[in-house]
Amino acid sequence: MKYADYHELRLEREGDVLTVGLEKPGNGRKHSELSRLFAEVRADDVKVVVLTGAGEAFMPHADMQWYASVGEQDWLQLMREGKWLIRDMVELPQPIVVGLNGDAVGLGASIASFGDIIVASEDAVMTDRHLAMGLVAGDGGALSFPLSMGVHRAKAFYLLSKPMSANDLLDAGVVTTVVPRDQLEEAVREVVEQLVALPREALQWTKMVLNRQYQLSMLLGAEVSLGHEGWSWHLQQAQASHRDIQRRAR
Repeated sequence: MKYADYHELRLEREGDVLTVGLEKPGNGRKHSELSRLFAEVRADDVKVVVLTGAGEAFMPHADMQWYASVGEQDWLQLMREGKWLIRDMVELPQPIVVGLNGDAVGLGASIASFGDIIVASEDAVMTDRHLAMGLVAGDGGALSFPLSMGVHRAKAFYLLSKPMSANDLLDAGVVTTVVPRDQLEEAVREVVEQLVALPREALQWTKMVLNRQYQLSMLLGAEVSLGHEGWSWHLQQAQASHRDIQRRAR
């Protein structure tokens, strides 16, 4: 049975469309499920993927209690999974339609940025807090956002941890359209119906041609960006350990 072993994601297959519901704060199990989902989708005959939040947000910040418990081996696995997730999303032949129905934070913003058509509710917000937490934003968005919004806007987004509203994102070219929240589901459905009606091979091949710049960017930068995020995490741990030693020495 396809898509059977997922607990942190809500998956619904209806005909040619797979809908993936996110929303819950990030944790290790959710990260692991995301890292293998798109490889499974690629091997399926599903025609269109819809990503949206399973509740009031698209994908909020990480579960901080879980994050505080992450050890070195956990972090190495997260970096491996991050590489798989970035690669598989960018190389996925099926179009990804994003229904951005609320806050998309950190990894959530990065995942949304890999969507092919992004329909946002008017109250949606994207933000990234990696830098404010002492981490490099290495999970893919720092490579994809400059391609959609331009380098200088991407720098403001990351270096200033600057939240972007739905209209900011529309103006920057990140999202395709903005609609009232109560019209989001219908707007996404209309896009999906148009895509499903197209010839499968021509649809997928056109998407892959359009994704070529993303593929090149990820090929050149994914390991570097994830590596820098890993080093920034290790630096944090070393500094925390040093402060603990100093406290005990007093």
